[in-house]
Amino acid sequence: MSQEITESTLEKNKDNLRIKLQTGEYAILNFDLIKKHHKTIHEFYHIEVPPSYRGKGIAMPFAKKCFDYAKENGWTVKVTCPYLLEKFLGLYRNKYEDILFEEEDISD
Repeated sequence: MSQEITESTLEKNKDNLRIKLQTGEYAILNFDLIKKHHKTIHEFYHIEVPPSYRGKGIAMPFAKKCFDYAKENGWTVKVTCPYLLEKFLGLYRNKYEDILFEEEDISD
């Protein structure tokens, strides 16, 4: 199943990153753009995998693909999605620490 993610092309839209799965359905990571002191922050607030793919190991490699995209494109990422905070960053925080936004990074 995760091979399907690695071989899929990530699509960037104005408010999400997504990949088309073999069934024609999409795995989606929704984000908002936040402007703080001339800096654009991508807030990753929701990841969704179609019901037919849940529990089949899609979310983690899809999240990794999204974070790799963010890193390659110089994004600063604020994570508010519970799955990404607990599961994904629980395993990969060190790899993506340099792109993660923490509230204390910029004060209003």
